[in-house]
Amino acid sequence: MDDFSGVIEENLPREFVMQRHRPMLMPTAHVHGHVEILLPVGCSLTYQTQTGVGKALDGRISVLWGQIPHRVSAIDGDGEILIANLPLSELLSWSMPEIFLARLFAGELVTADTANAMDCDQFGRWVDDYQTNNRTLIDVCRMELQLRLRRQSVEGWQSNSQTRSTTSHSQKHSVAVQRMIRFMAENYRRPLTIKEIASHGGISRGHAMAVFQRSLNTSINSYVTNLRLHHARAALANSNEKILNIAFDAGFGSLSRFYEVFVAETGQTPRAYRLAHR
Repeated sequence: MDDFSGVIEENLPREFVMQRHRPMLMPTAHVHGHVEILLPVGCSLTYQTQTGVGKALDGRISVLWGQIPHRVSAIDGDGEILIANLPLSELLSWSMPEIFLARLFAGELVTADTANAMDCDQFGRWVDDYQTNNRTLIDVCRMELQLRLRRQSVEGWQSNSQTRSTTSHSQKHSVAVQRMIRFMAENYRRPLTIKEIASHGGISRGHAMAVFQRSLNTSINSYVTNLRLHHARAALANSNEKILNIAFDAGFGSLSRFYEVFVAETGQTPRAYRLAHR
């Protein structure tokens, strides 16, 4: 069983990102704010998360929420992996099916039922388009990605995660954490209290704080703040919206609080961050 106590936060850009590279084994689990849409080509990858083991299969799209600690523990074959990294807030705006989101927020690696021969060329084109830095073209890529995931939802997803055997007590805690994560992911843009979050996990406030800290090695408040920061960073990099509007849209109660948290986290003001990531 993996030890997820030393999880590393990956310093990825917070906006939409396309990647293409040879896969590598990860000795340590990591987290980030994106949803990963993966396409292994010529290889298959085994992922370990806190909920179990899943396999990203050669030629099939797989989806994983990066906020759940995960790592690549095995590689079969000598190929490459193409990855679309999508901000969670954008995925939530696409109205994906309930069963898909439930699996995603539970920390599963969700994999397409079948391979599509066109995916390799399509993902490759998205990588090439992303590297042009042409915002209009990149927006087209995002719309195409949305349609691809929606089509796959019609064609069907499978869940190949092998859940670890746990005691009924531990399983109850795991379900509670998953429910709280789901609730926070869908509601972080409005004011939230720990009591309200705990109630959606079906446990008391104090119990929720302890279980969440033990499961994810972070506090509930920090988790919500990170979701809001990921949202704000993506908006700063991808839009010309006023910083005040971005702060409130991301769920921060005041502009001063937004600046305080943003500078502490990034070492930059929101304006400086926007200029650096254009």
